[in-house]
Amino acid sequence: MSHEIRTPMNGIIGMTQFTLDTELEQNQRDMLNIVFSLANSLLTIIDDILDISKIEANRMILEEEPFSLRGLVFNSLKSLAVRANEKDISLVYDVDASVPDYIVGDSFRLRQIILNLAGNAIKFTEHGEVRVKIMAEKSVICGEGEVVVKFAVSDTGIGIHSNKLDLIFDTFQQADGSTTRKFGGTGLGLSISRRLVTLMRGKMWVESTYGSGSTFFFTCIAQVGPSDLAKIMPQLQQYRKHKVLFIDQGETGCAEDVCENLRALDLVPCVYGKSRPPPERPDELFDCVIVDQVDTAQKLRNMERFKYVPIVMLAPSISVSFKTALENGISSYMTTPCLPIDLGNALIPALEGRAAPSSSDQSRTFEILLAEDNAVNQKLAVKILMKHNHKVTVANNGLEAFEAIKKKRFDIVLMDVQMPVMGGFEATAKIREFERDNGFRRSPIIALTAHAMLGDREKCIQAQMDEYLSKPLKPNQLIQTILKCGTLGGALLDRRTENSNSYTEDRKGQESPSSSRLNTPKRPGMNDRGFTEGGPGGMESPAISSAEQDDPMQRVT
Repeated sequence: MSHEIRTPMNGIIGMTQFTLDTELEQNQRDMLNIVFSLANSLLTIIDDILDISKIEANRMILEEEPFSLRGLVFNSLKSLAVRANEKDISLVYDVDASVPDYIVGDSFRLRQIILNLAGNAIKFTEHGEVRVKIMAEKSVICGEGEVVVKFAVSDTGIGIHSNKLDLIFDTFQQADGSTTRKFGGTGLGLSISRRLVTLMRGKMWVESTYGSGSTFFFTCIAQVGPSDLAKIMPQLQQYRKHKVLFIDQGETGCAEDVCENLRALDLVPCVYGKSRPPPERPDELFDCVIVDQVDTAQKLRNMERFKYVPIVMLAPSISVSFKTALENGISSYMTTPCLPIDLGNALIPALEGRAAPSSSDQSRTFEILLAEDNAVNQKLAVKILMKHNHKVTVANNGLEAFEAIKKKRFDIVLMDVQMPVMGGFEATAKIREFERDNGFRRSPIIALTAHAMLGDREKCIQAQMDEYLSKPLKPNQLIQTILKCGTLGGALLDRRTENSNSYTEDRKGQESPSSSRLNTPKRPGMNDRGFTEGGPGGMESPAISSAEQDDPMQRVT
């Protein structure tokens, strides 16, 4: 059902957005903007109805996987920061030191709850702040090895009348009918969130003063994650021996502990600070930078050498302004003191989500193979890609895509998952086997799926795909993902499991199609496909080359 609904929605939303990018009369643009807005609203309603249907049919099954709680909340709220900044609302995140970072639960559904509550808070607040606070709830009894985590999402918005506080959690209900007319929405979000919280063995409630704001609370019981590094090392394996720079300005007093933790994670630490000399090579490459001051992050982001390097903020306590985080390119936060597993959990989202050129950057073009059976989706994707000067070859199914790969090497492959004759997973398996047998460099494969269901990402990992996009495709997200894969590589796979000699052999035997045929300029300081050959054992190392020769550390301090 999800696939059948989302596929036509992909065409409607995509074609509308593409038409909006053309020359239009003002009245035409106004009408298409309405169509685009309503189509996105309809897609949100569809997703909510699918969720509530699964819950009412007792078919909602929560996953039990370990994840970083701080990382999840930080990245969830970061996606809302732009909306908050547009309204000049302060979006703040506080987490108590007593809350364990590594827990076991359903991160997807917890993120859904946080996005719903924080999104509503931003929607109904015109000025002031939205604050998300997390603490350990000691008054609730739980089992051995478990923790009760309490969340509080507060705002300075319009508030709710006391006689409406229970009504808002009912299906298809809102506190005031005029709210729907002004702000939109179906009244499903809070109902879904409360039911999900119940499945997490918690409860949800609200306290509000009309005209002054509201605070939504919820609790969930989660198992405390194991503290041994074995649980996160598979995720860090692809970054083994990567270089991490810690710029220590003395705010945490834990430089030695950070270095020991980085070594325990099989990363290579390099420390620079007030009492430490700068790195021996001023053009030395780093895959991540840890800082203990926001000012340091700000200076780094303005330097070409560190423009695309992820930054992790290390501080004694977490109180995050997301406006500051966005402006300074901070990828994640971590409190001190911390265990190796805590630092690892902070580094994983930073390394996986490492920055890429903006989608407006058309200086890099790629030879792209598009495997898609739907004619409307084909036209939409081709128009988007050609608009950004990429060359596109279209395959109508997985078999045609595999045959095309055998004849010609591509920079990027966009692979629809569900196609006739041969599906995307099977085609990817054949492509990977062909690359290994012939010693070719692996082409980044981006999965395109209309399912948007839990478990799709894991299926893509098992199928050896590099990235995953859910339909309806958003042009900026599509181009951003292509640029990321083409310059920095995908985030899904452990590339060290691939043939360690294939990359080097392919580099010797042939050049990238885009560099040889198109002769396009590269982003300053970036090797072919964004990789250096300095990784362990000749493996790919997604590090950024320096475009400057002066010592950047002199500009940091």
